[in-house]
Amino acid sequence: MGPTVTGSLVVMIDDQSKVAESRRVAAVMAESEKLSPLAAANAAVIAVELASNLWKHAQKGEMHIAPLSPRGQPGIEFLSVDRGPGIQNIAASMRDGHSTAGSPGTGLGAVRRLSDRFDISSQFGKGTVLVSQIDAVPGNTGNEFTIGLATRPLRGERVSGDSWSVRFGEKPPRF
Repeated sequence: MGPTVTGSLVVMIDDQSKVAESRRVAAVMAESEKLSPLAAANAAVIAVELASNLWKHAQKGEMHIAPLSPRGQPGIEFLSVDRGPGIQNIAASMRDGHSTAGSPGTGLGAVRRLSDRFDISSQFGKGTVLVSQIDAVPGNTGNEFTIGLATRPLRGERVSGDSWSVRFGEKPPRF
């Protein structure tokens, strides 16, 4: 029986060797989440592409790899966060063959195609946040992202002091 992972694993991408570490973490998560062989292979490609992009474009960033089973359906979520140069034209960056780093330019497009759910936000000059989810059985989807949230503690702290709440079907509160 393989490992069971219950929380997000974070790989700090601050060296090119961390690309391979991201792939290894994705493999452990795929085994823990009992992904199909195809879904596990897709997870490995996504981990490598996202970590490579963090290194090539930002030279520093975070790759959060988390199980989806605690949310009700087995799978893996990748959250890539950097404070690099950002992406000036997201639509162009998603097209195969577009590259600003001299690479083949198929990475982000491949990540989008291999993901069951995908979203990206980038501010030129400030950084990029990208989320990709893979279900245990590829194509077994239909749910779109409804809410996304990421918090982390300040450097040197173990707990984040941030707070948040969600309300469904209600008007937003007035402040």
